[in-house]
Amino acid sequence: MTIAGPLPPFIGRGNCPTRLEEATDMPSNPLSDKARGVFAFAAYHQLTSSETVIDVILKDDAGHSADPAAIKELEDGGLVTVNGARAAFTSDGQAFFSRVLEAIRGAA
Repeated sequence: MTIAGPLPPFIGRGNCPTRLEEATDMPSNPLSDKARGVFAFAAYHQLTSSETVIDVILKDDAGHSADPAAIKELEDGGLVTVNGARAAFTSDGQAFFSRVLEAIRGAA
Protein backbone atom coordinates (compact mmCIF):
# COMPACT_ATOMS: atom_id res chain seq x y z
CA MET A 1 0.00 0.00 0.00
CA THR A 2 1.20 3.48 -0.80
CA ILE A 3 0.22 6.44 1.38
CA ALA A 4 0.18 10.19 1.14
CA GLY A 5 -0.97 13.07 3.29
CA PRO A 6 0.12 15.33 6.12
CA LEU A 7 2.81 13.88 8.33
CA PRO A 8 2.02 14.09 12.07
CA PRO A 9 4.82 13.66 14.65
CA PHE A 10 5.03 10.57 16.88
CA ILE A 11 3.89 11.42 20.40
CA GLY A 12 4.18 8.89 23.22
CA ARG A 13 1.20 8.19 25.48
CA GLY A 14 0.93 6.35 28.78
CA ASN A 15 3.52 3.59 29.04
CA CYS A 16 4.81 4.33 25.54
CA PRO A 17 8.21 6.05 25.42
CA THR A 18 7.96 9.73 24.59
CA ARG A 19 11.05 9.56 22.39
CA LEU A 20 10.81 7.20 19.45
CA GLU A 21 14.48 6.25 19.69
CA GLU A 22 13.81 4.86 23.21
CA ALA A 23 11.16 2.60 21.74
CA THR A 24 13.15 1.45 18.74
CA ASP A 25 16.85 1.39 19.64
CA MET A 26 17.63 4.30 17.36
CA PRO A 27 21.25 5.12 16.60
CA SER A 28 22.95 7.92 18.52
CA ASN A 29 21.94 10.39 15.81
CA PRO A 30 18.12 10.33 16.21
CA LEU A 31 15.66 11.34 13.54
CA SER A 32 13.89 14.68 13.53
CA ASP A 33 10.20 14.73 14.40
CA LYS A 34 9.35 15.40 10.76
CA ALA A 35 11.27 12.29 9.69
CA ARG A 36 9.57 10.30 12.44
CA GLY A 37 6.28 11.65 11.16
CA VAL A 38 6.79 9.83 7.87
CA PHE A 39 6.84 6.55 9.81
CA ALA A 40 3.98 7.63 12.08
CA PHE A 41 1.83 8.43 9.06
CA ALA A 42 2.75 5.11 7.43
CA ALA A 43 1.89 3.35 10.70
CA TYR A 44 -1.51 5.06 10.82
CA HIS A 45 -2.32 3.80 7.35
CA GLN A 46 -1.08 0.28 8.00
CA LEU A 47 -2.96 0.01 11.30
CA THR A 48 -6.22 1.34 9.88
CA SER A 49 -6.13 -0.53 6.58
CA SER A 50 -4.43 -3.80 7.63
CA GLU A 51 -2.40 -3.54 4.41
CA THR A 52 1.38 -3.60 4.49
CA VAL A 53 2.89 -0.19 3.75
CA ILE A 54 6.12 -0.38 1.76
CA ASP A 55 6.41 3.20 0.49
CA VAL A 56 4.96 6.69 0.69
CA ILE A 57 3.79 8.99 -2.07
CA LEU A 58 5.74 12.23 -1.93
CA LYS A 59 2.81 14.33 -3.19
CA ASP A 60 -0.75 13.20 -3.87
CA ASP A 61 -3.53 14.61 -6.03
CA ALA A 62 -5.27 16.06 -2.95
CA GLY A 63 -2.38 18.44 -2.27
CA HIS A 64 -0.80 16.48 0.60
CA SER A 65 2.95 16.13 0.51
CA ALA A 66 5.76 14.64 2.53
CA ASP A 67 8.18 17.16 3.97
CA PRO A 68 11.15 17.32 1.55
CA ALA A 69 13.67 17.78 4.37
CA ALA A 70 12.27 14.74 6.20
CA ILE A 71 12.49 12.60 3.07
CA LYS A 72 16.08 13.78 2.46
CA GLU A 73 16.97 12.95 6.06
CA LEU A 74 15.50 9.46 5.70
CA GLU A 75 17.21 8.96 2.35
CA ASP A 76 20.57 10.16 3.73
CA GLY A 77 20.08 7.78 6.67
CA GLY A 78 19.46 4.82 4.38
CA LEU A 79 15.86 4.33 5.49
CA VAL A 80 14.15 5.20 2.20
CA THR A 81 15.02 5.27 -1.48
CA VAL A 82 13.36 7.95 -3.58
CA ASN A 83 12.16 6.78 -6.96
CA GLY A 84 10.12 9.36 -8.84
CA ALA A 85 7.03 10.28 -6.86
CA ARG A 86 7.57 7.65 -4.15
CA ALA A 87 9.90 7.00 -1.24
CA ALA A 88 10.24 3.26 -0.67
CA PHE A 89 11.39 1.85 2.65
CA THR A 90 14.79 0.16 2.37
CA SER A 91 15.38 -3.06 4.32
CA ASP A 92 16.67 -0.91 7.22
CA GLY A 93 13.62 1.34 6.82
CA GLN A 94 11.29 -1.66 6.89
CA ALA A 95 12.98 -2.97 10.03
CA PHE A 96 12.68 0.44 11.67
CA PHE A 97 9.04 0.70 10.59
CA SER A 98 8.34 -2.70 12.18
CA ARG A 99 9.79 -1.44 15.46
CA VAL A 100 7.63 1.70 15.22
CA LEU A 101 4.53 -0.47 14.80
CA GLU A 102 5.59 -2.63 17.76
CA ALA A 103 6.07 0.48 19.91
CA ILE A 104 2.63 1.79 19.01
CA ARG A 105 0.97 -1.57 19.63
CA GLY A 106 2.80 -1.86 22.96
CA ALA A 107 1.50 1.53 24.08
CA ALA A 108 -2.06 0.35 24.63
